[in-house]
Amino acid sequence: MKKVKIINPEGIVEKTEKSAGKKTVWVGEKLGVWNTIGEAMLFMKDNYALLLAISLASVAVQALLNLLPVKEIPVLGLVAFVGIFAGIFISLWANAAIVIAMGNLYYGKKVSFAESFNAAMPKIWAYVVNNILMFVLVAIGTVVFIIPGLYISVIYSFVAIAVLLEDDKKVSPFKISAALVKRYFWAVTVYSLAVGVTMAPLMAACVAGAFLLAGNIKVLTGNPILMTVFYLIQALFMPYMCAANFMLYVKLKEIKKDSPELTDPAKLEPKLNGCLVLAGLLFLIIFIVIFMAVAFKGPHK
Repeated sequence: MKKVKIINPEGIVEKTEKSAGKKTVWVGEKLGVWNTIGEAMLFMKDNYALLLAISLASVAVQALLNLLPVKEIPVLGLVAFVGIFAGIFISLWANAAIVIAMGNLYYGKKVSFAESFNAAMPKIWAYVVNNILMFVLVAIGTVVFIIPGLYISVIYSFVAIAVLLEDDKKVSPFKISAALVKRYFWAVTVYSLAVGVTMAPLMAACVAGAFLLAGNIKVLTGNPILMTVFYLIQALFMPYMCAANFMLYVKLKEIKKDSPELTDPAKLEPKLNGCLVLAGLLFLIIFIVIFMAVAFKGPHK
């Protein structure tokens, strides 16, 4: 048996000659975790104004609802309840808009705040549905055992981006995500941890500052001003988190552009798993029932 390694711009292709024939195994180039994070930071810095504006839009409704004097004016409670769902929708819409904005900016096309939201609207429902499916899969995996939930969250970490940036409707965003992560599972895991490490000092400082100001978590959550500040801090972090995830997606697509996982259309075709959908719907119904029961539960006597 003879092995020959050929190094080319697409990566390393290892060909193993056997008596029965030839077997070709695709082996991609190594992912530079810290280099990719550095590129994400530079990309965010160059486009921070637009990304921050979209991020602020994503938390604007929650921040405004938080400032409503519901206790003083009970009728505002209904407004706040309806506003929660509006806030969730706008937050998801803004999350989609920021991904589409980055997809354009990375390839040199300038887009405005309004153009980003307009471009996201036709894909918003597909984005919402796939996010719900992703949530259900991770939740089921976590409930069954923690490790499957963590595994699923890594394998399908690019579903939301693929839904928005892949125009071909004949491909499954779940399969695209799995194809990108294949052979790079641990690299993606380390990258996610590294991004968290870069965020840790700033997040720790914000939490420490909040506790110094509020005294304890009960006072903190009951203070609308401080909670609004938290929403604003979330918006400040959001461009970096989105840029980091987007840059990893782009780098993996560049590395794996000639891999069998991405070049074989049959492997990317969407196929509906009836049992999985049924299990997901059942889990979602149970979750909604529990959520509504907790939300409308009267005060203890």
